Amino acid sequence: MVKVCAFNACAGQARRRTERAMILTWICFYDVIIAVVAIAAGIAAAHFELIAPFSGFQLMLAGLAFAALGLVCGLIAVPMTLFSAKRRPARGRALISTFVCVGLLVPIIRG
Repeated sequence: MVKVCAFNACAGQARRRTERAMILTWICFYDVIIAVVAIAAGIAAAHFELIAPFSGFQLMLAGLAFAALGLVCGLIAVPMTLFSAKRRPARGRALISTFVCVGLLVPIIRG
């Protein structure tokens, strides 16, 4: 039996499989976005006295926790995208997300 499908339908199935395979890259990407927003919001809100300084510090620490989680996900996602042809389109997103996480964590580690 020959399976016949429209070109767009087959392309859609392949795209969904690839998106599922790259879920770790997406998690890393969204962790970076959450981390940057939380760190910036914590620092800005505490500076302009919109919230208590300690609450701003806690919000910044939550952002740093997301950055650490993004770094762990990125360290797993980058080798996965390097060695798999199916995951190769996500390599740029994984590398950028990992470098941003490192950039957010370096001032705290060097502290």
